[in-house]
Amino acid sequence: MTDQIVMFAMKQSSWGQRRPIQWVPLELQISNMRMKNVNIIRKEDLRNVDMLNGDLALSEPMLNDFLQVKHSLGELIYYHLPGLDKFVIIHPLSLVNILRSFVTDEQFFPVDQNLNSILQNLIKTGIINKTDLLQLWQQDHFHQYMQNDSSKEFVILLLQHLDILINLKRSKQTHVYLVPCVIKTVRPSNFHYVENQKENTICMRYTIARHSIPTSLAYQIVGALTCTWPLKYEDKQPCLYHKAAWFNVSDENELRIWIEDNHIIVMLTNDLALLHMSPDVAASVQECLTKNIESSLLFHYNSFGEQISQKKVSELYTMEVGVPCGHNVCYTSLQNVIMNEKWICGQKMNHDTRYLRYWVFNKVK
Repeated sequence: MTDQIVMFAMKQSSWGQRRPIQWVPLELQISNMRMKNVNIIRKEDLRNVDMLNGDLALSEPMLNDFLQVKHSLGELIYYHLPGLDKFVIIHPLSLVNILRSFVTDEQFFPVDQNLNSILQNLIKTGIINKTDLLQLWQQDHFHQYMQNDSSKEFVILLLQHLDILINLKRSKQTHVYLVPCVIKTVRPSNFHYVENQKENTICMRYTIARHSIPTSLAYQIVGALTCTWPLKYEDKQPCLYHKAAWFNVSDENELRIWIEDNHIIVMLTNDLALLHMSPDVAASVQECLTKNIESSLLFHYNSFGEQISQKKVSELYTMEVGVPCGHNVCYTSLQNVIMNEKWICGQKMNHDTRYLRYWVFNKVK
């Protein structure tokens, strides 16, 4: 037994690193479970298995430390959060295989007409309801990963936590999810239209401090915003596109957001004119956007092992405000707008900054 434990330990990527000797028996047991095709296990069951190790069994705090360290190393998936801390995914690849049930290429769609129809509708709308999702998981090859209802409920909660499934709380139906990563629809030609919109549109641009925004982060940002504002509908279809979305902020105001390279571009348009736009609406939009972007950045970086504190997250991006100028948008710093009544853009045009100040609350009233 001792030789077996030593041989197992030497094969690990963490070999040579300091760690408690008490971890080794449980590591060996988890390895054996993987070989028996156990993928998701209740934490309570894992604790009972560990109790078989007698004097080397871990206490509850030690077990939590073990799981969280192994999670950080990518050896398993465990979140010490309410609703997620009851299960452990001991084989992380199983989550990838579960995702393939609804995030997959059309050539791999099931032959079954009903299941095929579910996925076709998902690609078209980006939306799936819980009943259809559970139906997809009834296929035999997914049973090995989720063998009962409780494990399926756990996976749904986990996918929501990871922003792969976005709970559309504004939907009239219950348990309806948006799946941003399956949306391939290209933005329509009028999505970026700014010509002759100077009188009713103000703009904003976030620039992330990297060459491009990772696709997973882009999906997370767009998905999070759908929980904040209702999507605009055209021809009974939601205006949701690849890395872009069109929202109804209110009856008079529309919000367009899209992600391009390392920029998050925002346009807020009033149906009539900027004169009719409420400064509080614009400032609320800016604060919600900033909060969502910061939360998404924080989650993204921390998920990939780059520990960023809440105080440091604001250093990961810059924000500018702008106005339509011909076929383009001219941007300037928020500080410039606050300090000056007008500014001259790169096109040598003189722009009024009055409405651009709507992006921030006037705290002196």
